[in-house]
Amino acid sequence: LDGALVPIAQAYFDPPQRQIVIADARAFTASDHNLYDLIILDTYTRELSVPFHLTTIEFFTSLKNRLADGGLLAINANSLSRDSLWMKSLARTLTAVFPRVRVAEVPHSCNHLLLAAASIRQQSTPPVPPLISPLLPPLLAAAPPSPGGILLTDDHAPADALGLLALLTSEDKSSCD
Repeated sequence: LDGALVPIAQAYFDPPQRQIVIADARAFTASDHNLYDLIILDTYTRELSVPFHLTTIEFFTSLKNRLADGGLLAINANSLSRDSLWMKSLARTLTAVFPRVRVAEVPHSCNHLLLAAASIRQQSTPPVPPLISPLLPPLLAAAPPSPGGILLTDDHAPADALGLLALLTSEDKSSCD
């Protein structure tokens, strides 16, 4: 977590009830043994660049192991289309780990939210910060991911190339302006 984001997290995510950690996500997940109701993954280093080691089946498995029963993983992903090879690859990798994955477009942006449930049996209202609660019903009703894509692993995760390919092959770039 970028230290500059701590004041924002403190303002919007009820800091007395939330743990804020500044660490590499992969290293923290490997050493942490707590369970969480919600994990938000928003790890862009540039507009379409995600550290590849945070997009793999191995990393998503470690995140699933950190989720409480009924917990959710929410991933912010930039792509002009939910059908880009980048989005399909992220979704395919998530569906290899999680029993339920949904993809929702974020209006007026190039963002998509991938939601992965740790179990099929989902709580009606997961315990999330009040700021996010109104967003849950449409997200949980979002469409399943498009089929296809590359299974991203620690040995093969071309995240930067897939993100760039999504940008270069899109027919409609105006939605990101």
